Amino acid sequence: MRPKRVKIIYWVLTALFVIAMLMDGAAGIAKEKTGREVMQHLGYPVHLMVITGAAKISGALAIIQNQFKTIKRGPLPDLLLTLLEHLHPEALLAMIWACYCRR
Repeated sequence: MRPKRVKIIYWVLTALFVIAMLMDGAAGIAKEKTGREVMQHLGYPVHLMVITGAAKISGALAIIQNQFKTIKRGPLPDLLLTLLEHLHPEALLAMIWACYCRR
């Protein structure tokens, strides 16, 4: 593929991902009904939605900006932890232990 085509594909996919993150973050801050039900089902306090919503919005903004390259690593741990929480709650605890306790 040509570099121009790769760049276009990259920015289209990045824009779609950022839009999804912004929408999900806004829904978390607004404490949408479906989100409240999921949080209660998982046993988390509802006010955690505001914290994760703000983290998703700031992560989306960090992805879009291009001045500070080290900030772009920010949303990856959040997304991995969320994925692990949905797949297997014990795996989440194992990943947190591996990341923070082995330092």
